[in-house]
Amino acid sequence: MPPPVLRQSMPAISTEPPTPYQLACTDKLNAYMEKAVPQETVEQQQTRMAILSDLTATFKEWVHSVCMAKGLPESVADAAGGAVFTSGSYRLGLNEVGMDIDTICVAPRMVTRQDFFETLKLILEDHESIENLVAISGAAVPIITFDYGDVNIDLLFAQLPIDSVPENIELNNDSILKGLDTGTQRSLNGPRVTNLIEHLVPNFAAFRQLLRCIRLWAKRRGIYSNKMGYLGGINCNLLCAFVCQLYPKAATSVLLERFFFILKDWRWPTPIMLTPVIDAGLTDADGRPYEVWDPRDDPQYPRSARSEPPFPQPPAPGVGPPQPGPVRPDADPNPGLPFDELEHVRIHHLPGRHAGGDEVGSRENTPDPG
Repeated sequence: MPPPVLRQSMPAISTEPPTPYQLACTDKLNAYMEKAVPQETVEQQQTRMAILSDLTATFKEWVHSVCMAKGLPESVADAAGGAVFTSGSYRLGLNEVGMDIDTICVAPRMVTRQDFFETLKLILEDHESIENLVAISGAAVPIITFDYGDVNIDLLFAQLPIDSVPENIELNNDSILKGLDTGTQRSLNGPRVTNLIEHLVPNFAAFRQLLRCIRLWAKRRGIYSNKMGYLGGINCNLLCAFVCQLYPKAATSVLLERFFFILKDWRWPTPIMLTPVIDAGLTDADGRPYEVWDPRDDPQYPRSARSEPPFPQPPAPGVGPPQPGPVRPDADPNPGLPFDELEHVRIHHLPGRHAGGDEVGSRENTPDPG
């Protein structure tokens, strides 16, 4: 069965290309971001690649040793393989200084999660470059987290019901989800969602720069925390990707303004969806069909939103200025200025201001991370 052809959930609001002024604003925005959020040097990026290479080699050797310890033929152990994937911000290429790396270790059926938290944990604890290791086997997504030198690593585990895991195994195909336990389902969700975001975003370079801006905005205001009920990494990724879909040719400076204009009046809990939900018709490790979430069956989903747009429609197909509204303490001091007169593309209000009352980042307007 061929994989389904993905399409975005909502049509684009505007496909107008950027004006020279908007491109000039984007250049100013990029210059500011280079100072506000320094990018890693080539040497630092190479260090991360070396760390991932070492972890991959360690994982594969461990998979082989587990197979041999269980009395399997050496030919089976040699073919068992194993693969390590990344997800999240690192996989999206943000390359910010101090950023952690989300990694997922994929093993064949002979290697279990119990092995992962017993023997691989011991190997990592004895590694000369690894410190501050914490294993949380009872978490919703079981995880081992540690510092490898100056880089924080979050290590997840996925067990596939196959005898051999090649390095180039395809995780994007839904068939990979057949017969999985809950922990593996959730672990694979990371790289699969990251890959889908990259596939569904029309202009990846603009998306990545918008994402850097929104992450900085959220961190400066103390609302970048999934655990605290605010925006986490995946939330920012999805929201930025959604806005990029609505304005596929827009410059980053326009996308930044549109991000807040669209989401400040979003009718929560109407879901943000990048692509329609698809039922792949698969079953889990116990033979039970996977639950397929449908907002139409969710009691929290507002009935009115099924027939009304969940955000205010612009008066014209082009990118228009936001309309003046109630002034909040953290609002732009010149809310009546048209977009093309904002000297610093509204980003000049990004650093150094607390916005506990921001509607976009408040608990009542932020999707439940679970």
